[in-house]
Amino acid sequence: MSKSRGGQPNPPPTTPSANPNAGMIFVPEPIEPVALFTGAVLYPLAEVLELARGIIANLERHHRILLQVAQEQQDDQEELIQLNNLVDINLTIYAVDPLRWKESVEENNPYHVWSEKELEGLTHPRKAEEGLLGLSRIPRAEFVIQAAIERRKTKRGIPPPDDAYWRKEDALMNLLQFFSNWCNAGLFVPS
Repeated sequence: MSKSRGGQPNPPPTTPSANPNAGMIFVPEPIEPVALFTGAVLYPLAEVLELARGIIANLERHHRILLQVAQEQQDDQEELIQLNNLVDINLTIYAVDPLRWKESVEENNPYHVWSEKELEGLTHPRKAEEGLLGLSRIPRAEFVIQAAIERRKTKRGIPPPDDAYWRKEDALMNLLQFFSNWCNAGLFVPS
C-alpha cells in the first residue's frame, strides 16, 4: 500500500475489482460540476440507450469469443487481455443497462443475494439515464464505447450518402461518444 505525504497509508481504491468486500455495485467518485446546472436538454434517450445496449452487447459477444479462443489455445497473455476487456465492458453495461448487468451477475453467481437498496437502485426507471449521462465517469467507458462504435461501423459497411437511417444512427453514435468522453465529466446531471 502506498504512503501519503503525512506517512499514513492511502486508502485502497473503491472499484469492485480492487476491493472485493465493497459490494457488487460500482460507485464512481463524486465529480465537481463544470459550472452551475441551469438548463434543460431534451434528447432521444430511448434511442441512444437502445443503440448503446445493442453495440455494447455485440462487442461483449466478440470479446467472449476471443476469450474462448485464447483459452483453447492456452494463450495466457491474450486471455488476460480479453478478461480485462470484459471487465471494462461489464462496467459500461452496468451504466447503460443495469437490469442486464444484474442478470449477468445472477447467471455467474446464482447464490448472490441482493439487498433491498441494491435492487431499488438497479430497477429505478431513471437508473439507465443516470448511467448514460455519467458514462464519462466510468473507468474506460470511453474506450468501450469507441470500440463498440467502430465495430458497428465496420460490420454495417459504408453508409450510402442518401440513407437517412444511417445518418440518424451516426448522429446517435456521436451523441453516445460525447457522453462517454472523459473530458465531459461534470457537464451533466440527471434531473
